[in-house]
Amino acid sequence: MPLQIVPYEPAHYLMIAPAVYPWLDTPGHPAASKIAMAYREGPAYSGLLDGALLGSAGVLIPWRGLGVAWAVISPLGRQHPVMVHRTVVRALRRIIDEHGLRRVEATVLADTALHARWVEAMGFEREAIMPAWGPEGETAYKYVLYPVHRRVEFGMELVSRAGHEFLMIAGAPVPMISGGTGVETGVLLGYIGTAAAVVGTGVATYSAYAQGQATEEAQKFSAKQAERQAAAAKEAAAVEAENRAEQFRRIQGTQRARVGGMGVTTEGSPLLAMMDTAEQAALDVARIRYGGELQAGELQTEATLRRFMGRQARRGGTLGAGATLLTGLGSAGMNLGRMRGGGGTKNPYADTYGGGYVP
Repeated sequence: MPLQIVPYEPAHYLMIAPAVYPWLDTPGHPAASKIAMAYREGPAYSGLLDGALLGSAGVLIPWRGLGVAWAVISPLGRQHPVMVHRTVVRALRRIIDEHGLRRVEATVLADTALHARWVEAMGFEREAIMPAWGPEGETAYKYVLYPVHRRVEFGMELVSRAGHEFLMIAGAPVPMISGGTGVETGVLLGYIGTAAAVVGTGVATYSAYAQGQATEEAQKFSAKQAERQAAAAKEAAAVEAENRAEQFRRIQGTQRARVGGMGVTTEGSPLLAMMDTAEQAALDVARIRYGGELQAGELQTEATLRRFMGRQARRGGTLGAGATLLTGLGSAGMNLGRMRGGGGTKNPYADTYGGGYVP
């Protein structure tokens, strides 16, 4: 039977939590049944593999826009870390989109480094250290995830994250910027036009510079994600290799027991069979570790490339801003020079009717 995703039930939590959290149902601590019922108040799912429980995960929503993520993984789920990780990530994205979450929090005890690496692999960032937070006074880390929401307005793609809006230009996020009469009319309009040109040049210069900076930040973020994925790949390969090694150790134990039960010595054919099993075990474990290292190496290479591309984008944005500034100020200076030059009296209607100077 393939992987099944079913709605969360309190019984799922009670099947796993008591063995994972021994302090439950002890004096001064909450009852497991109470927590199991509370988790039903938010969107939550459970995963089954061949009918056996892998784990449960969900998000409590105290108020609109805020989510508090939770998860409990069974021993079987810990044997399939990649499957569990991908399933939880898909479920989390679905919950974020369906409920319009702006911020998702997760709390991890400081002494469980593997759990910390897992939430970081999902895109969470450490926000605070909370001493004496745990049920036994342990230090905990608060992690936060700011989802990215996209929308299209007037043909432009807008991206919002953590309360800030960006305009997507060429695939890169650029921060959004919110916010007389008489004979001298022609001169005034000329000065206004020159000032507008200078302001426009400043805006264009900032936009070019900001685009380079934003592109670099986006590439840094992608590089960080790739590094986290590389670490997760190595961790998953290590867990799978250890599981495979344990499986072969059990096979060898069974072989020895059978040989002993037959009343023969571990020589000749029995010895060759056990040696073949050991060689196959070593080969499989080495293959798994190599696969993890290879995937991690590819992701690390991608991270290095992303950082290089970010530095190039920053340099390009700075050079583009400088060129825009020089070109714009040069044009504004020429316009101001034409308005002041000529040796005559400026025709007040020249800007309107296209006339020149009156001798």
